[in-house]
This record gives sequence, structure tokens and C-alpha cells, in this order.
Amino acid sequence: MHCGGRLLAFSILQFLFFGPLNAAAQELRNAPDWLLVEQSGQTISFYKDSQDQASLLFFWTPACDQSCNAEVAQLYQQAQQLQVKMYLLKTTPIWRQPPLGELPDELQQLNNALSVSRHYGVNTQSKVILVNQHKQIVLGKPVKPDLTREEFEQLFEEIQKTLTTETSQSP
Repeated sequence: MHCGGRLLAFSILQFLFFGPLNAAAQELRNAPDWLLVEQSGQTISFYKDSQDQASLLFFWTPACDQSCNAEVAQLYQQAQQLQVKMYLLKTTPIWRQPPLGELPDELQQLNNALSVSRHYGVNTQSKVILVNQHKQIVLGKPVKPDLTREEFEQLFEEIQKTLTTETSQSP
């Protein structure tokens, strides 16, 4: 009977501690929708704007100043080749953002994305999130400023491999 009590107590603790974690992890599997304002002042709805297209979300944190420009520009070019919609989500308020320098004009830059970033598990380090056409998060990778060419190529290969796998598994 004593062992049964311990087992019951363990089961309750497991439910209390691991149940919510599993539910939260599953919630993150589906990419949250969001409304953000881009540079032009237009409000963008993620689900509506990206529709049935895979998307690459680059969360720009204060850790990334102009040192991330090259990575963002390269990722944007690669995303275009893969027919993936890319968004640059800035987690700092406009008035606190350092100058970002030259980025592709066509890249949608979305402001005040701090609350959105929390839903995607982004904290202080910039992060790339790949969302498939079904709006499921299929890849999340932290991005440090000044990636080496080899690190960037590894990141891009992982994005490409994930997309290829997702495409082959789609009905």
C-alpha cells in the first residue's frame, strides 16, 4: 500500500509538472497567427499574407545590429529561390532600434514583434523559424551575429533539407 501511495504521488507530480510542458510544446507545433505593422504602415496578418506558402521568420533581437545584415540578405535570396516567404520581425520598439542598414526592399520588415516572439520561443538571441504551408513550426534555429560562411551554409542546408522533407511528406 505504501508503494501504491508513492506511485500515485509520482503520477500526480508527473501530471502537474510534465502535462503542462507537453501541452505547451504541442501548442508551439502550430505557428501562432499574428498581426504586425510593416515599414509602410500596412498591417500584415501572417496566416492571410502567407496563405498556403512555407514561411521563414527571422526574429531580429537587440543582439543583432547591422552585423546580421549579410545573413538576412543571404537568407532572403535563398528563401526566394526556394519559393519561401520571408519576414523580418523586429523585437525592439522602433524608437530603440539601431539603424539596420541596407536590406532588400522587398523583404517585409515588421515592427514591435516582441510579444509575437515570445509565442515562438524567442528570447534574447535572434532566431530563424521555418513554418510549413500548413502553419506548423518545422524548424527553429538560434542565429548569432556574424555567422561564418560555413555556419550560414549549414543553416541554409538545414532549412532546405527540412523543406524537402516536408514537401515529400505532404499529401
